[in-house]
Amino acid sequence: MNYPGDIAPAKISFPSKSQIAKGLDTSISTVENGLSVLESYKLIYIRRDMFVENKKEEGVFVPTRNVYALDPMELEGDSVLIELERIYGKRIYNKDDVPGEIRYLTKMKGE
Repeated sequence: MNYPGDIAPAKISFPSKSQIAKGLDTSISTVENGLSVLESYKLIYIRRDMFVENKKEEGVFVPTRNVYALDPMELEGDSVLIELERIYGKRIYNKDDVPGEIRYLTKMKGE
């Protein structure tokens, strides 16, 4: 992956909560509780403020996956956006830069 200028690749991870739960053979709620504890003790840092255009609605932006790091400095700057753009194949925006409407996805019962 090529990074422009002086941007260095971030040491980050971005598995979905479902992937984490499957890998640990546990529930998503257990993963959420565990992440909350790790974050409260500053053993992991989580970035949640990035958005991608919804596949189904032009001009509507939804949150990307959470991004995890062991060092909070790894979550700053453009390298996180570049990594997520590689995964999504679309431009990723910081919350303050979203050029449209932000909507949060809601899960339907039974999903």
